[in-house]
Amino acid sequence: MGFKERFNMNSIIKNGYIITNDDKNRVYKDGAIYYENDKIVEIGSTEDISNKYGQVEHEIDADGRVVMPGLINGHMHFYSAFATGISLEPFPPGFVNVLENLWWKLDRALFKEDVYYSALLGYIQAVRSGTTTVIDHHASPAYITGSLDEIERAGRQLGVRSSLCYEVTDRNGQEGAELGLKENENYIRKTKSDDLFSGLLGLHASFTVSNDSLDHATNIVKELDTGIHVHVAEGKADMDHARENFDKTVLQRFEAHDLLNSKSVLAHGIHLEDVDYGIMKKHDINITHQPRSNMNNAVGMMNFDKMLENGVNPGLGTDGMSADMKAEVMVGPLLLKHHQKNNIVGFIEPYNALINQNPVIMKKLTGVDLGKLMPDFKADIIISDYRPKTPITPDNTAGHFMFGVINEPVHSTIINGEIRMLDHKIKNIDERAIHEKSMELAEKVWNRVSEMHSIFRNFSD
Repeated sequence: MGFKERFNMNSIIKNGYIITNDDKNRVYKDGAIYYENDKIVEIGSTEDISNKYGQVEHEIDADGRVVMPGLINGHMHFYSAFATGISLEPFPPGFVNVLENLWWKLDRALFKEDVYYSALLGYIQAVRSGTTTVIDHHASPAYITGSLDEIERAGRQLGVRSSLCYEVTDRNGQEGAELGLKENENYIRKTKSDDLFSGLLGLHASFTVSNDSLDHATNIVKELDTGIHVHVAEGKADMDHARENFDKTVLQRFEAHDLLNSKSVLAHGIHLEDVDYGIMKKHDINITHQPRSNMNNAVGMMNFDKMLENGVNPGLGTDGMSADMKAEVMVGPLLLKHHQKNNIVGFIEPYNALINQNPVIMKKLTGVDLGKLMPDFKADIIISDYRPKTPITPDNTAGHFMFGVINEPVHSTIINGEIRMLDHKIKNIDERAIHEKSMELAEKVWNRVSEMHSIFRNFSD
């Protein structure tokens, strides 16, 4: 939809159970939202809003369903899409072995078209699951320059608000690291004044990035007033490498390179040391928890209690397991309960990470107001198929979300004031054609991964 078509658009969502997540956590039983262009103007009863604003260009009847702010994915990997169903030869257990035998071969097998379709698939899943904003972390060593533009091209088709970065690493040689740094720099410059898309400087992890690359990254971060997006202490190997090679923790190493600031987005933080919590607090750093991925990789879990005790509020991401934040927040409490062997913990922490902290992170990164249904906030709104079975009050919205909303499909998704999915139908794309093309591309990607395994096996024989 072009600018002229968007100009002076006005819309009403009516007859909904509206969970505002505003400063008073107000709930409207038979509520309506009036928004113009990309911003919310007013919320009230359906009768009051309808009488006040009259005829509008778009009117959506929520028909008693829950209406709430769009969800934010704090750490995603769109490039993981073609891993679904992939068959690999057995390899030894351990997190680094997963990286070496799956992810570091899959990312090298991605070319331009693969990057685009991987992102399309992820963005479709995001819209379907009510994820209206994604902070993505990309890698495709065979196609670095222009890769973020391809992800953006896919993202604009679905209209999903996005923060993108390319994963800088020295594991593929100095040239690859330099191209990755340049890709980040170019994209951050390009999107400085963009409303929907923004950039961060992506780093893989401390144990695969050289000091020279970190110094170059520091120059970009300072010149462009941006932050890094990096995996931190996901596996024990990351912290061991920093201690053995630099006599520092991972965060002490980054701090020594002057890389940490309030726009830094760290993922995982499982094997941190006590000093690291103070560093995060000192620099007002953002960190995200990925419970499904942590369980899948058997790497442990973030110490939520220690984070909160040190004044660090984690966000929530998926690490490429899917784009669906509802699935992530379902698993989060179960992991906390299981890990601590305590059935009365864990209910609220992942919910707060998703609903309250993820919007704070995006505000720090972009200055955009998200995550609340209130005047002047962006019209990023989802309608769930969940019709409440019991009363909703400001005191029990978490319970309705955790045991109601996450169990139902999303009916409609509005992003930046534009209807992206209405009554389960995504607008302006041919999903079947996209999935048929992705099947064709996936076979080629899998063949390239298989060839890499054969090559590396021969080298080791």
